[in-house]
Amino acid sequence: MLRVLFADDHALVRDGTRPFLEMLDDEVDVREAEDVESALKSFGAELPPDIVILDLHMPGMNDLDGVRKIAAAYPDAKIVVVSGYYDQTIIDGVIAAGARGFIPKTSTGKSLLSALRIVLEGEVYVPHGLLDGAINPLPRQPRSFESSGSNPLTQLSERELEILRLLIDGMTNKQIARKLDLHEITVKGHLRNVYRKLGATNRADAVRISLQFGLE
Repeated sequence: MLRVLFADDHALVRDGTRPFLEMLDDEVDVREAEDVESALKSFGAELPPDIVILDLHMPGMNDLDGVRKIAAAYPDAKIVVVSGYYDQTIIDGVIAAGARGFIPKTSTGKSLLSALRIVLEGEVYVPHGLLDGAINPLPRQPRSFESSGSNPLTQLSERELEILRLLIDGMTNKQIARKLDLHEITVKGHLRNVYRKLGATNRADAVRISLQFGLE
């Protein structure tokens, strides 16, 4: 059972986001809160949330104090901050306060879902366009194309891009093969080429890089 806490003071946002959160796993316990105080009461210490999504500007946040409070209450949870308003200082502060990701509210539901899966895999997620100057936004040394600004997606063939989009959707190799009427071994071969061209080490890494460079 994946335990998810989503805190946002707008009921309409919570209602619109919940269906995507429920797609994160086969069994998901999604609990909602409208401020930091109710978020701190949503889960007990014995069964804390696995991931927490926080609206940066809801009541009780007090800039980054709310992130620190949630991190202290749920030390093993992966925290992701979402906001419609941000600058580099805010993003730096969010990561420094203990968050594992920052997602603009302008993101699509599909991008949100993929980004949360990346965080659940142990990665830190910040969209590529917001990376400049962020405090250690990635757990590894940035790759040359990330620092140079070149886009590795341009190296992929149309078929590789097609498969990569299905990977972002969370499909397994077998599901991709059925979807595209290919042999599974053919899909695996294409994915090896995708990983090599992107400089990715695994599926989550490939998805992270793809989202950071704008592929949906």
